[in-house]
Amino acid sequence: MNTTTPELEFLINLLPFLIPLIVLQFVLMAVALIHIWAKSTKATSTKVIWTVIILCINTLGPIAYLTFGRNMGGEADEKHDDLHKY
Repeated sequence: MNTTTPELEFLINLLPFLIPLIVLQFVLMAVALIHIWAKSTKATSTKVIWTVIILCINTLGPIAYLTFGRNMGGEADEKHDDLHKY
């Protein structure tokens, strides 16, 4: 007596492909969030905006941050700090 529906069978067959993608998504999200809050010198408002982007735009949000956001404003912040040292 087989109680599984065709839809359930289809999902079961997709699991070997879905599980690595889900793990990759969470790893990218964790790496991006750790970088923002632990290693970044950006303003808190910028960190909050990137956090919302990372959490709301699955997979593409962390990739966008790691590609573009990590380097945005890094040099400008250092130059700005250099001006206020003296």
